Amino acid sequence: MQETSVAGKEMKVVEFSKIKETMEKEREFEETTEKDAREQEKMRNVFTNQHVFEDLITKF
Repeated sequence: MQETSVAGKEMKVVEFSKIKETMEKEREFEETTEKDAREQEKMRNVFTNQHVFEDLITKF
């Protein structure tokens, strides 16, 4: 009876470890996605600013 209890506890530890690992991977993915979105926004801003400056230069 006690052996089954230990096996059950080991299964719960393994399941918890898998859940924890999955959650960490999801968090890393979200962080990477957010970082990529910020980088894309920066690039759009640079592109927009470049065109604004070019327009200002051609007006003068």
